[in-house]
Amino acid sequence: MEKPMNTRILVIDDDEQLRKLLDAFIKELNFKVETATNVPQAIDLIKQNGYDIIITDKNMEGLNGNIEGGMDILRYVNKNLQTTEVIMMTGYASIDTAIEAMKLGAFDYIMKPFELASLEKKISRILQYKKLLKKEGTLLTYKTLHNEILELLKKEHNLNNDELHALLQSVDEKIDKFFSAQNKWSLSWFNIKKDDKSGKN
Repeated sequence: MEKPMNTRILVIDDDEQLRKLLDAFIKELNFKVETATNVPQAIDLIKQNGYDIIITDKNMEGLNGNIEGGMDILRYVNKNLQTTEVIMMTGYASIDTAIEAMKLGAFDYIMKPFELASLEKKISRILQYKKLLKKEGTLLTYKTLHNEILELLKKEHNLNNDELHALLQSVDEKIDKFFSAQNKWSLSWFNIKKDDKSGKN
């Protein structure tokens, strides 16, 4: 995975042990990382700094005493930060949780407990999308398509949560391949047009 040194990541979790683990791990990946223990502290940091990626727990004390502080973070990011992507961590895995987070603008989610390699892969996916041509439009298209697929999967009553998550991961991989191929085609077309213009001069 390409690791641009200027990538900034914010980790938000009220679990000190997990927060420290993720802080150390992300630093090993050569990213700039900061951590927050609660929603107000996180929002203060977000206001002061620009983050490329926010990794937040879903189930922690939020604003007005609610128990889904991660959703408060998502709402704030969706309203105020157009270039920041969110990975939602949840210990209460269900397809409904995934749909709820995605509809609020999360790029991806990860179920606790998780392997650090899985988180690294999700960070890598975000960075790959951020490198695409017309990345803003592509990210919006990805999220819209992803949400529609989640809704369809939700209707699959014959599948349990583990099966649904595995199916969704497979679908994600196919979506990634599609956008990657589209980007390569766009780059080739761009280079052809650029060469044509150079040849006419």
